Amino acid sequence: MKLDKLGTDLVDEFLGVLNRQFYCYGPKKAFFWDHSLLIKAIQAPAVYLFDRGIKSEFPVEKYREVLWTVIRGIQHHGDTAKIEHFGRYFLTSVQSHMRHQGDIYYQEAIRTRNACSDARRLAERLTSGKAPPKTDPTVEILATAARLSAQRRIKRKVVPAPVHDLDLFAGSPSAAPLQNAGRRRADRP
Repeated sequence: MKLDKLGTDLVDEFLGVLNRQFYCYGPKKAFFWDHSLLIKAIQAPAVYLFDRGIKSEFPVEKYREVLWTVIRGIQHHGDTAKIEHFGRYFLTSVQSHMRHQGDIYYQEAIRTRNACSDARRLAERLTSGKAPPKTDPTVEILATAARLSAQRRIKRKVVPAPVHDLDLFAGSPSAAPLQNAGRRRADRP
């Protein structure tokens, strides 16, 4: 599956919000240093839900609401002036929020999935096989993007071929025929 415009727009939207809200007074480099952590934090709810089997049952509006809840909580409760690395703090906040509230979101998604499947069955009966209503792929897109960005190239250690230490002053049995091969013996004409 390709990462379509919905996933990149959502990530860009929240990167802009975080930049304006929390990085406006500090050095501009800090936002770019934390850029990958912020993206990981934005994708964290999707990874949490995707790992539990929720793919297309979680609407994008609800996803935005989850992230806005964390951002408002940081603004209200967090002392952002004392935070040295906001990217780490935001990632930890999102993960902690999902650890405590993720089951509630999971149960809502299950109810949505059940309602969608009931509506799909009813629509199939009424329309006799027409296309079912579309679902929202936000969670699947963001979770896939997170998985792809988390993959790292595996570096294999190069094991050098064993080199036999040859003693230059001792006669090597494998080198002896080569030394005599170029010389002519004196007793031969």
